[in-house]
Amino acid sequence: DSRKKNVYSVVRDYRLAAANVEENPDGFAIASADMDELGGWDVITRADEIATRLHIHHLQAEPLHTLSGGERKRVALAA
Repeated sequence: DSRKKNVYSVVRDYRLAAANVEENPDGFAIASADMDELGGWDVITRADEIATRLHIHHLQAEPLHTLSGGERKRVALAA
């Protein structure tokens, strides 16, 4: 039930579901509906805007331990 979830967990679930849509299309449909219900699309849009401004878009899939000190600071600012 998406009413018990916060928008950030819904965004995380959506991103995981999108990565696995071929294996679980129903999970993707549920995650998309939760995004609609809780405004997750606005969070993704804002996160993309911030990542672009801080020039960290390319770092989104990188594990934190592989980032340089400067990259970590920019990621922390984005969070």
